[in-house]
Amino acid sequence: MRIAIVQMHVTPGDVRANVMRAQQMMADALVHDPDVIVLPEMWVSGYAFDAFPAVDARHLDDVRAFASQHRVCVVAGTVPTVRGEKWENTMIVYDRDGSVIDAYAKVHLFRLMQEHEVFVPGDRLVVAPIAGHLAGLCVCYDIRFPEHMRALAQMGARTLFVVAQWPRARRAHWDVLVRARAIENQVYVVACNAVDAHEEGMGGHSCIVSPWGDVLAQAGDHEQVLVYDLDGAVIDEVRARIPVWEDRRKDVYDGVMRAHTERSRADEDDV
Repeated sequence: MRIAIVQMHVTPGDVRANVMRAQQMMADALVHDPDVIVLPEMWVSGYAFDAFPAVDARHLDDVRAFASQHRVCVVAGTVPTVRGEKWENTMIVYDRDGSVIDAYAKVHLFRLMQEHEVFVPGDRLVVAPIAGHLAGLCVCYDIRFPEHMRALAQMGARTLFVVAQWPRARRAHWDVLVRARAIENQVYVVACNAVDAHEEGMGGHSCIVSPWGDVLAQAGDHEQVLVYDLDGAVIDEVRARIPVWEDRRKDVYDGVMRAHTERSRADEDDV
């Protein structure tokens, strides 16, 4: 499965410029004949909340048409979608024929950017067949929650697609977390971040990490199309070499959690 990550410059609030840039970089990615093209989180609007009403269905219709015309799957980053009186931070994946494979609403909302005041959190995890491979979907802050990533792997994901607006100030965390999630779950991690011109803005470093934790390809802090071929056989080789999945002690984990829950309930009854 050949992946093309579009690490693009996202200008907060400038929907027209962002859409045009995404279209150009997706077209540039076609030179590499990818199976999957990946866009970053909030690629249409950035985190300019007042620009969300300017994002509408036609922007995704363009992505759908692109996927169909060029026979390529597109992990279309995220866009704000209306849910009641608020929004969802929604990741949509298109198949080669332009149909929607699945959609995932960001489960963990980042309070430091006031996401919890603007968005409704998602309430389900998504593993979807993308270009013939089972992949888990996650967005930015999600990657700080190892139980989320482990659940995706338990659901059958062999690749994790992470789309993000991850700031330059915490780029060291990004570099460690994407590798840790790959190592502990023995999966590929395909991590697509945005960049921008602000000193404290988004820090790039999009990357593809192997199930062994090796960084197979990594972008810098400027716009770039990052391409790499994933080999599913490597996952099986790593899992055979270190049999983490066979050695897990779910009986112990579940027992500890049950005991903790029972103690908590007893403490509440004593109050």
